[in-house]
Amino acid sequence: MKKPSDDSGENQKELWEKIIGLGETSIRKSYYPELQKRIRELEDANEELSRQIEEKKQAELALQQSETSFREIYNSTNEAIFIHDAKEGTILDVNDTTLKMFGYLNKEEMLKLTIHELSAGIYPFDEQMAMEKLDLAAQGTPQTFEWYAKTMKGELFWAEVSLRSALIGGVPRILAVVRDVNERKHAEIALRESEKRFQTLALISPVGIFRTNANGDTIYVNPQWCQISGLSVQEALGDGWLKSVHPDDVDKLFKGWKHDTLLRKESIAEYRFLKSNGEVAWVLGQATPELNHKNQIVGYVGTITDITRLKTTEDKLKESEAFLADIVNAQPTGIYRLRVEKGQAFYSNGKANIYIDFVNQQFYDILGLDKNVVGNNPESIFKCLYPDGVDDFFNKNNEVISSFSDFYWEGRILRDGEIRWISLESILRELANGDRVWTGVLSDITSRKHAEEALRKSEEQYKTLFVNASDGIFVSYSNQFVFVNPRLQEMLGCSYSELLSIPCSDFIHPEDKDWVLHQYANLLKEIEFKNLPARFYTKSGELRYFEINALLLDWEGKSAFLSFVKDITEMKNAQDLLRASEERFRLIFERSPIGIIRYDKQGVILACNDHFIEILGSEREKLIGLDMTLLPNRKVVE
Repeated sequence: MKKPSDDSGENQKELWEKIIGLGETSIRKSYYPELQKRIRELEDANEELSRQIEEKKQAELALQQSETSFREIYNSTNEAIFIHDAKEGTILDVNDTTLKMFGYLNKEEMLKLTIHELSAGIYPFDEQMAMEKLDLAAQGTPQTFEWYAKTMKGELFWAEVSLRSALIGGVPRILAVVRDVNERKHAEIALRESEKRFQTLALISPVGIFRTNANGDTIYVNPQWCQISGLSVQEALGDGWLKSVHPDDVDKLFKGWKHDTLLRKESIAEYRFLKSNGEVAWVLGQATPELNHKNQIVGYVGTITDITRLKTTEDKLKESEAFLADIVNAQPTGIYRLRVEKGQAFYSNGKANIYIDFVNQQFYDILGLDKNVVGNNPESIFKCLYPDGVDDFFNKNNEVISSFSDFYWEGRILRDGEIRWISLESILRELANGDRVWTGVLSDITSRKHAEEALRKSEEQYKTLFVNASDGIFVSYSNQFVFVNPRLQEMLGCSYSELLSIPCSDFIHPEDKDWVLHQYANLLKEIEFKNLPARFYTKSGELRYFEINALLLDWEGKSAFLSFVKDITEMKNAQDLLRASEERFRLIFERSPIGIIRYDKQGVILACNDHFIEILGSEREKLIGLDMTLLPNRKVVE
C-alpha cells in the first residue's frame, strides 16, 4: 500500500464526508444514522480500552509496589520462611531471616540443600519424617510441629515449623514458616526436669510437702505429709486438712495462716495433728509465697516436719534440767559458769572483767564466801586467793582467752585464816554474740595436796634406795630398757643413754638367751620366777654371772618388767673352785693305793674307796652305814 502524502488532507476530508454522508458526493446518505451509531460505539470502545489500559498500568504499578512491600515483609519478618516444591519438597526460595537463623551467607547456598542437611538427622527429626509432614500439608492438611534443626556449623536448635499449601504464581507450593524456639524449648525442658526433681524430692522427702493456690487452699500434698497428718490426699485438699488439726490449735492456726497469706509473708507455726486412732503428732509448719514473673503470688509452697520426738525430748529435757540442778546442788565440788564480754580480757587494769552466770552453793562454801556479797561484787571471788598466786591466776586466764584453750589452775586460798588448796578446771566456749564463758568445777584439794606431799617424800626415799641399791635394777618393755639405776650401768659397763638404745637380750649369753626370754614371757602369763641364774656379757666383753628376780609393772599404761639383778660372779667362781677341789679329792680318794674310809662323829661309815673294800674283802653296800666299832682290827669277819 502506498503511504499517503502530507498534502492529501483535503482528499481524506472529502472521503470522510462521503462516508458519513455529509459531502456532496456521499455514497448513500441513507446510511448516515447507522454510521453515526457505529462511530459512537467505536468511540465508547476506544474510551473503555484506554481506561482498561490505564487500569492495567495502575494495576501493574500497584503489583510492583505490592511485590516490593511483600519482599520487604518477607525478608524482615522474625520467622524463617521456606517455599518448597509441593511434589519434590525441594527448596525454591528462603527469606533473609532463614539465612541468619541457619547461618548461611546467601540464598544460592541454601537452595542447594536438602531437608536432611537442615535437620538433626536423628529420629524422629530426619528426612523421612519431614517428607511425611510435607505430603500432609500438600494434601491440604496444615501441619504445626516442633523440629530439631541444624545450622551450617552443625549446631542443633529447636524450632517450631508451620506448613500449609499455597498457590504461588498459579503453581502449588508448600509454605514453611520456622520460628526459633530454642530458648523456650530449653526452658520447658529445664522446667520439666525441675518438676520431675520436685516430684522425686517430694516422694522421697522425709518431711511433708504441700502446695496451695493464691487463696491458701491446698492443691497438693506428698505421701510423707499424709503419713504425718494421718489424712489421705483427697481429705487434705482445700481446707480439709484443718479437720485433722488438734481442736485446741485450729483457731490460732487458721487465723495465723490467713493473716500471713494476706500480708504475703512466710508462715511458720507449731501445731498438732490429731489422728483418727487418737495419736497426736506435733509438726513444725513452714510456708513461703510462690511468685510468678510479675512478682504476683500464685500460691504457697511449704513443709511440715514431724517434731513429736523433739517435743517429747523437750519435756524430758526439762525434767533432766531439774534433775541436773539437783545433782549440781548436791555435788561436793563447786560448779560455776563465768562470762567475759566480747573483746575483753579476763583481767586488765587491776580489775577482773567477769560476770557470774551460775554458781552452786558449794562453790561459795569452798571459798568461804557469802553468796549475797558475791552477787553484788563478782570480783570479790578472787579476794580470797593467796597473795603469791594472784598474778599467776589472772595471767593464766588471759593466756587461755588468747589461745582459746581449756583452763586448769591449782593454788592456795585463805579461808577463815586457814590456808587451803583449790583447783579450778573449766572449758572455754565462745557464744554467738562473741562473749566467752568458762564452765567448770571448783574442788577443795587440800587433802590431796597433803597426800601428794607425803607421797613425794616417800618417792624421794624410794629414789634414794633405788639409786644407791647394791643390786642392779631396771624397767624393760618389748625387750628395751626404759629405766636403769646406776648400779646396773656399772655392772654392764654402759651409760644410761647407751642402755636405753640397746636391746636387753643383746647382753645375754647366746646359750642362755632363749631360756631367759622364755621365763619373761611366762611372767606375762603370771608364771613367776625367782633367782633366775644367767650369764651376761658386759660392754667390754667380760662374762658375768647374774641372778635375776622380776615382776610385772604398769609403766605409763603398759605392762613392763621390773627386774632386780645381783652379780653372783664371785660366788659362782668360788663354787666352781669348790667343785674342782671336790673333784680332785674324789680322784685321790678313789685312786689311793691304801684303803681309805670316811665316817661321821658317831663312827658311822659314810664312804670308802675301792682299795679299802678290797682289803676287807667285802662289798660297798654292806660297809656304808656300818658302825666302825664293828670292824675287826686285823680281819673283817662277815
